[in-house]
Order: sequence, then structure tokens, then C-alpha cells
Amino acid sequence: MDAIANTLPTDEQMAQLKKELNFLPWTDDVPALPPELAALQPTNVEAPGPVNVQCVAHTTVLAGFFHRRGCRVTTRVGAAYVVEPSPNDNRDEDSLHQILKHWWLSLDEYGLVDLSLSFPHESPLIYRNRCLNPGWQVAYSENPDRLKSLIQEHRRGCFYLTVNKLRVTKTACEQSMSQLFSPAKSKGLHITYGKLVQHCENLLSGNAESLTNLSQIVAWQKLAA
Repeated sequence: MDAIANTLPTDEQMAQLKKELNFLPWTDDVPALPPELAALQPTNVEAPGPVNVQCVAHTTVLAGFFHRRGCRVTTRVGAAYVVEPSPNDNRDEDSLHQILKHWWLSLDEYGLVDLSLSFPHESPLIYRNRCLNPGWQVAYSENPDRLKSLIQEHRRGCFYLTVNKLRVTKTACEQSMSQLFSPAKSKGLHITYGKLVQHCENLLSGNAESLTNLSQIVAWQKLAA
């Protein structure tokens, strides 16, 4: 695993990826679920709740990104609970965000990864079981009682409840990477998830520039070219 550890992005590089991925696939159009994520659809969530549509694309891209680096990746679906600190640091004014259908991933021996969270006051970056935002905690479980106690204690951070999970295989990854990103397809632009992964890899290696200074449609056109 040491060889894999040497290929893992630094915290600074993950911040680069979050900025890029919070822009490129960030859309109100619900992306079509790749087959392996569709198979994880939870059936026992407590309530319909809002769907974080961006987390689907984030999870697909990051699963491909880390799988190609030799990591053992597991995609997860369930609920995320985020206690966001108030701007004036008054705990009585902290906000609880509940995402009752959410996708993220984990890396064997390295922990959770989630770049899709974004809230009014902060945009937490979850990487290797840590939140890179100061003062945030990260917890996860398949037992809702454990997370309930953390929320009741009013701890600030991100708490993940796994309902279903699936190991990413080479075959499934290749299938996902060949799938078109449907919001761009609806604009007549053919961008595969593999192209998004390639852009992320090129960005971190210095062989591509960030596209966040462009409008989203122009950025999509550059990727589709």
C-alpha cells in the first residue's frame, strides 16, 4: 500500500479537485446514474428528502480517479448529516443539514472521500476520514444510533450513515468511464466521465489549466472537443 500512498493526492491537490468538480459537473439536471450506482439505490430511507444531484457525478469521477491510481474503492449511498457552524461561532445558531439520499466513496485503509458538500457558510472537504475545514469532525457508521448521539451532542461536522455499498471493479469502472455525462449530452456535447477524470489527472500533473474561469458551457465545449 506504500506505493499507492505515494500516488494519493495531497490535501492541496484535493482542494484543487474540489474547486474544479464543484464547477464542471455542478448542475440542477440530475445526471443519469451509472449502473453500479443505480444498483445501490437505498430502499429504506426514512423520508424522500432532497437529492444532492451533484454527489452522483462527483462519486463517479472520483471512483474512476482513485481506481486508476490503484486504490481499492467502495462507493456508498445513504444519508449525510452536516452540522454547520454559524458565522458568529454561536453553537445555538449552528445549522443541521440532512441529505437523506447521498453518494460518496471510501478508500481501503485511507477512509472517506466526499468533495460534493456545499452549504451557505462553508464548503467542507472530506478526505481520508478528515474534514480539511478547521474545527469540523467526520464520523461514519452503518448504525444510525451512533450518529444520532453525535448529532444530539451538537458536534460540528459531517456524519455519514451507509445504507448500501459496492466495491468498484475494473469492469464496472471501465463501464462508468465510457458513460456520457447526461447534462452535457442534453446540450449536444459528448463528455464521458472518463474525460472528466482525465481532466482532473491533467490538472494535478500540470498538463491542464483550471476551467473554472470560463462559463460552464464553454468549459464543457473545451472538454468535448
